[in-house]
Amino acid sequence: MPKEGFEDIDYIIQGQKGIFGDECAGLCGDSAMTAFSQAPRTTTAQGVIYDIRCENGDSMIKYLVEWPEFVALKAGISPHFPFQGATDWGFNQEEQSWFPNLRCTRCGWPFRLMISPNEVEGNLRSAVSKGQLPEPQYQQLLQHCMAARQRMGR
Repeated sequence: MPKEGFEDIDYIIQGQKGIFGDECAGLCGDSAMTAFSQAPRTTTAQGVIYDIRCENGDSMIKYLVEWPEFVALKAGISPHFPFQGATDWGFNQEEQSWFPNLRCTRCGWPFRLMISPNEVEGNLRSAVSKGQLPEPQYQQLLQHCMAARQRMGR
């Protein structure tokens, strides 16, 4: 029974569809936290440049995630495994997103960048369709990353 002056909306929220029903209200496939934490980005021939801020709010950097790194993330492994010298990435189970292990040189706090598997897939699909990452190169990188994943026993 709703409080006086309030409408009963329980029937709308049932089924865990929320008040938007079958609509996804701009958060399709990603958690709200991931959508909230997305950094401004620019797509280039080399990859995607993200403008990211340290969690302390002290510093801002431009961080390039190159296409081979996206391919490794698609394969489900941190890019530093198949590509020496690449940044180590972790996977946040709660937010279901990848993050680079980067720390601010001024304060030591981590930089906040979460990239969902959906974003990885979308960036790669866009890069291939625009010719920024030729399909044969993409396939070769994916095979390399899948072989590295297999060597890791995953």
